[in-house]
Parts: sequence; C-alpha cells; structure tokens
Amino acid sequence: MCASAHARGELREWGRVRPHGERLAGGGSADGGAFARYSSPSMNAQPDAVPRAPLRRRVWPPRRVARLFAIVTLVWVALDQLTKLAAVRVFAGDPVDLGFVRLVDVRNEGAAFGIPGFPGMFLAVTIVVVTLVLRALPQIDRPVLGLAYGLVVGGALGNGLDRIFRSPGFPSGAVVDFIDLGWFPVFNVADSGITVGAALLVLLLTQVERSQGSETPEQAEQRSVRPATQPPRGERSPWRT
Repeated sequence: MCASAHARGELREWGRVRPHGERLAGGGSADGGAFARYSSPSMNAQPDAVPRAPLRRRVWPPRRVARLFAIVTLVWVALDQLTKLAAVRVFAGDPVDLGFVRLVDVRNEGAAFGIPGFPGMFLAVTIVVVTLVLRALPQIDRPVLGLAYGLVVGGALGNGLDRIFRSPGFPSGAVVDFIDLGWFPVFNVADSGITVGAALLVLLLTQVERSQGSETPEQAEQRSVRPATQPPRGERSPWRT
C-alpha cells in the first residue's frame, strides 16, 4: 500500500508543471534535466567521420610475377623476330603502303627509332638493363610491373639479337626497322615494347608519388611500420615491394 502511494506521488511529481529552470527532486530541471538524466553521451554525440581506407594494390606472389615476366618477354622477342623476318623477306624489294602506315625494310646501326650512336654501347646497356631487372625480379609482387619489365626486356633482347647475329656482325649488327608512319622515325616491334614498358613504369611511379603526397600523417606512419611477425605460409606481406 505504501509502495503504490509512493509511486503515485512520483507520477504526480513528474506530471506537475514547473517554472522554467526550477530543479526537480533528483537533480533534474523542468526544461530537459529529467531527459538528460536518462540519456547517454553516445546518443547525443556526433558520429566521428570514418576514415577512408587506402586502396589496396593488387599483389601476386613473386614467382607468379616472374612467370608473367618470362611469358611476356619470350612472346615479345618471338613477335619481334618474326615480324623482322617478314620485313626482310617480303618488304625489302617492294614496300607495302597501308595508307596510315608503310611497311619497309630499313637497317639501323644506331639506337631505337633510328637514333644514331655506337652499337656496342647500346648492346652493353641492354646487358646491364636485363641484369638489373633479373636481380630485382624476386622482390616484385605487382603484376603490372612484371608486364612492364617484360616489355622492356623483350624489346631490348629483340634488338640485341639483331646486333649479335645480323650483318655486319657482333657487336655492330644492324637492327631491322620496318614500321614507317611518315611523321615519325621508322621503328619495329622491339622499339614499341620498350616504349610502352617505359611508359607504364613512369605511370606507376607517378601514381606512387601522388598517393604518398595525398596520404594523411597517420596513413604514412602506418605504411612505414613493418609487421613484427612474418606472414603465414602462402600469404604475401602487404608491405613487400
């Protein structure tokens, strides 16, 4: 009986109209203190902005990247040599005019795109480039890098074979160029592979610089931290480059 009377008294207390600012029993005020007593900070706090996670780059195991590199290199060397063989046997006496391009047979003892120079020096540069790429290959886990390096090395080897086996002989053999656009130096498939591969490498470098320039200090610190433990067997660390 006492309990029910006490409850009715509290209900009357809550329903009574109070002047603005007058405090109720229990510490609340008539203009919202009672509600604040039953509210939590999480209900009134503004939600923090959720940081956008950085885009994850596509990575492969280095062995898979090495296989891609080998396939692209071999295919590009074969394509280069087959097209040069066709140029020597078909286009030598009678160039073929396709309107936007002419197929001719031009011998070049200089660099790519008919740039003059010392053939022996270009062969040495080819050897150095191939050696550096092969040494870096076990650390590469991005397929686009395998593609770019495959195009560059395939083109370098294609022209290098000409310098070794074509007249007048090693190391000054003349490279066969056969693609004539009219407004550009005559070039071949190997030259185009070197150009496209180098352009991909420059594009990747530009993207890396942009991402590092736009990242927050927290993201930069997180990127610089190395994992304390090795990743499980079969998984590649996201920090490996």
